[in-house]
Amino acid sequence: MKLAPASFPMLALAMAASACAYPHPSDAAPQSVQQTWKASEKGLRSMADSMPHLGVPALGSGFDRTLLAKFGPSMRHGADDQRRLSRYDSASHTVVSDGPIARIVAVKGIEYKPLAEFGSTPYPIAIIYVDSGPGAPGYTKLGLQPGTNYWIVKYDAGNNTWTGWIQPPTGNPVQLATEAKGVDTVEPVSAARFVWDTKDEQIWGLCGGRCCWAKGPALQ
Repeated sequence: MKLAPASFPMLALAMAASACAYPHPSDAAPQSVQQTWKASEKGLRSMADSMPHLGVPALGSGFDRTLLAKFGPSMRHGADDQRRLSRYDSASHTVVSDGPIARIVAVKGIEYKPLAEFGSTPYPIAIIYVDSGPGAPGYTKLGLQPGTNYWIVKYDAGNNTWTGWIQPPTGNPVQLATEAKGVDTVEPVSAARFVWDTKDEQIWGLCGGRCCWAKGPALQ
């Protein structure tokens, strides 16, 4: 499997108005440009409203892959991140870049899913494509396998907590330690990223106007 081409590097990060590190349209853009952009968003709003409900799978089973296939990658500029994944080797006390080449990209339209809807059903917020060429490894510390993986999250409003899973191409989902940080106050533009922790890779993406961060079971 060949990975989809990564987008060009981001030119700027929106850090002042939002706790999330992803790009957004500048308020300084000409009014005509802003109006055109907002008009083009109507289709994404409709797509978000019609996303299928996944439901939490029963113990010992996985998420419905037929439904997951209905969630596609965002085509926005800067909505993805691609690199070779690294890990911390405790024996040598060094960072080793021997993981797979992987691309994480936000789910198309997920930026228009409000927080409340993540409480009624899980939603995938990012798709992670892992190189599946001959001999390509997975990345077990995030539960990633070669092929197409989905990062899925659900919100528990009563406890103000999040649950996250990686659904790999085969087998059952792997639960990830997941939390949300910050509240987005800028125009809804979605992105997803790999983030290096002091030990291993983490991931983040937009979830209900917040930034969801997740780390693998080995880091809990």
